[in-house]
Amino acid sequence: MEAVSNIFVRPCVNCGNMKAVVSMSWHGLVVRGLKLVDGAKGLFLSMPARKRGEDWEDICFFVDPSAREEVTTKVLEEYSKVTSAT
Repeated sequence: MEAVSNIFVRPCVNCGNMKAVVSMSWHGLVVRGLKLVDGAKGLFLSMPARKRGEDWEDICFFVDPSAREEVTTKVLEEYSKVTSAT
């Protein structure tokens, strides 16, 4: 089974630094609400989060940096395909 599959990227127009909203499957787990954000160091993947009091906390997150890198790479590839097609 491929680790990252079924990536769905919805580009966001006029959303400030947020470039896309992403849903994907990863090892059989579906994650919705990831955001592709253009930050000071380039594009990065922001995990779904909720507000608790004054702070935000990730609902899900990567424990292994290499797993985060793998997922981010696949999402960026899909984002590139989607945005170059328009």
